[in-house]
Amino acid sequence: MKKRFWQIAGVLLVIIALTLTAACAQQTQTLTDLLLEINSLSKWTSDGEVYISIHDRPMEEDFEQEGLPVDLLQDATIKYHIDSNSETNVYGIHLEFDFSCYEEPLYLTFYLGNDNFYVKAEDFLTLCQIFEENNYDEVKAKLDGYDWLACSLDDDMGADFSRFTIYGDWSDAELQMFFKEVEKFRDTVGQAYSGFSIKAMEAKGNSFKLELDNAGLADLINEFIVYTLDNFEQIAQAFLYYINSSDFFSENERAEATELAQELIVAVKEISMQERLAVLETVRTELTVECPMDFLINYHLAKTSADSYTLDEKISIVFNEEYYGEPSDVLFSIKKTTKAVNNLQIDLPTENILWDKEFETETSTVKADM
Repeated sequence: MKKRFWQIAGVLLVIIALTLTAACAQQTQTLTDLLLEINSLSKWTSDGEVYISIHDRPMEEDFEQEGLPVDLLQDATIKYHIDSNSETNVYGIHLEFDFSCYEEPLYLTFYLGNDNFYVKAEDFLTLCQIFEENNYDEVKAKLDGYDWLACSLDDDMGADFSRFTIYGDWSDAELQMFFKEVEKFRDTVGQAYSGFSIKAMEAKGNSFKLELDNAGLADLINEFIVYTLDNFEQIAQAFLYYINSSDFFSENERAEATELAQELIVAVKEISMQERLAVLETVRTELTVECPMDFLINYHLAKTSADSYTLDEKISIVFNEEYYGEPSDVLFSIKKTTKAVNNLQIDLPTENILWDKEFETETSTVKADM
């Protein structure tokens, strides 16, 4: 599965890179604005559902070795509700896991705030019963009488859980810097691609749909290559302008970029039409005839009201059985609605809390008694 994973990741990264680079094309300008608008919301709620179906024998063997059901991810649905207040850095997350291999759904509720992480003790205990069966009785004894298990985000465990927040460890200042860099990129490199359009994308007002299969991705890449080569000098100058205006690059890196751009401008001018056509044909062949997997990506983002946004995304991949030696397929989908909420109130747990240091101490005590 690891080899297949990196091939999937490669395809998705190509799509993301192309989309971001062309983000200031006239066609995708409002899509970028909409994404930035959603990311800039300070108080919001989100309800969504993720579906996962993976049939892959090597992965199933890994599950079996870990003592997990081999069909754990063959038919799995994850429903979630998120409350987010980035002004106070307080978040509440409620998850419902519905695995076909288990009779009952699994739940997990946790909060992040005041530099602490809180997980509902009852949910934590249920997960331990399934995934840490050997330690269940011990954990149950320690959590008796408590509603919450908590730890500081400064601890190792807390730092890991902090990544459940939308932006992980990023501070507000770092986020603002990132958004400024996006604007700089759009005002420079984006403008150089203002004449490029993603033909596979359908844009109507604040609704954007994109559907790509193997041939569609090949067409998108080739259209991008042609546009880049035809406008390379302008694009190279735009990249230099961005690099020179960005705080992310040192003086040495800016000097190296200038030298490299000049060399590439000369090299691109020397590319013959025959060489161009050969590259385009190679791209199409590699993604259609020679590609060891067939994929289909559907993406639909829309602003449905003044304060509401929806996302419907689906990725389907079928791997070539002859190439890999066994049948394998992946289906992933997500549907969610995000709403801005001006008066959002998120209450962190305040009572019946067992802190991780006490949890560890009680663990040692229980073991000693045994």
